[in-house]
Amino acid sequence: MRSFGIYIFLFMFLLSACSENFKDMNPQELRIISLNKEIMCPVCPGESIDQSQNDLAIQMRFIVTKLVNENKSDQEIKEYFVERYGEVGLMEPSANGFGLIAWIVPWVAFISTVFLVIILIRRMSSTANSEEVER
Repeated sequence: MRSFGIYIFLFMFLLSACSENFKDMNPQELRIISLNKEIMCPVCPGESIDQSQNDLAIQMRFIVTKLVNENKSDQEIKEYFVERYGEVGLMEPSANGFGLIAWIVPWVAFISTVFLVIILIRRMSSTANSEEVER
């Protein structure tokens, strides 16, 4: 039991050591980090420009910083990259047109699964109750 406590302590220590310290950053730096996480690297599939170490992603991070320093809004910055790379330039699909499917399908699948599980549990419990009555 004592070793379990040591493992928990080590885990918490490593977790705190690995977390970024956002308290010391100004709002502009936080905004740049947030935008970098929302823009997709066109070369690296599934990675944001924040994660990618590709030369193009590094250039894109500099562009984001430049546009933030020019007081462009988040929407204007995203539109800048969408104009150049299309809708796939954003990590999050748009909530209109074809991108709406990416927002709706997971919820429909989740709700359908919940209803299916409820129906199966009711059937199993009614089958178990009818078997008890027959005995």
